[in-house]
Amino acid sequence: DLFYNTTVAGIGGASAGNFLLGGGNSHGQSPLNGDGNPGVFGGGFISGGIFNNQVAYTSPSFFGVTVNAAAVIDETTEAAPATEPDQDHDYALGAEFNMGGISAGVQVLDANSGNLGLGPNAEATRVYGGFSAKNFGAHASAERLDFNNNGGADDQYYYASAWFGILPGTRLAASVGSENETGAEGDSVTLGVFHDVIENFTTWVAARRFDGKNQQGGIVNDVVTVGASYKFDMGFGR
Repeated sequence: DLFYNTTVAGIGGASAGNFLLGGGNSHGQSPLNGDGNPGVFGGGFISGGIFNNQVAYTSPSFFGVTVNAAAVIDETTEAAPATEPDQDHDYALGAEFNMGGISAGVQVLDANSGNLGLGPNAEATRVYGGFSAKNFGAHASAERLDFNNNGGADDQYYYASAWFGILPGTRLAASVGSENETGAEGDSVTLGVFHDVIENFTTWVAARRFDGKNQQGGIVNDVVTVGASYKFDMGFGR
């Protein structure tokens, strides 16, 4: 996500309901790709991926392929008079190939407990892939969220991005996003220029247009932003 945690990520403005004002993941990706963005699915979604009673494993790489699996143990108790835990555990499974600048993967989430912010008996699937080189990169992602809401349509997310280095430390970036049956249903286009002033200090200029569909009454929302970020190491090594 080339525009992650910039003001052109997310959709909305001061009167945009529960949309993200800015930051988090870009339009065209579900909040499952974020770090616990507020204001999504009722707030506090996924808590940056940190849960109690979680067991997770990622395998070593075999010929560029890694496999990951996780389980979140549910300890909630059924309503009286029942006293036994529901045992509606949550499971995740995925695989990724990464070699020679080529990456591709699939992730599946079976959320049964309702403790992950998706509601009970929800399912999510994401497929993605891309290519990165020294001065060029392109990636795409598609997601489906099924909330099993009495036959309602599944949430669908589509995202594609590309960047190109035009000068040492300067790169052009672009992305397109599309969502169906979500709270930000519509299409978006984002363009930006990023420049590394010094190591770990980056400035940017970016603009995004969001063209809302059915649920948004056909609104058009434009955002232009100028920003900077500095990354540093807190020194907590393994």
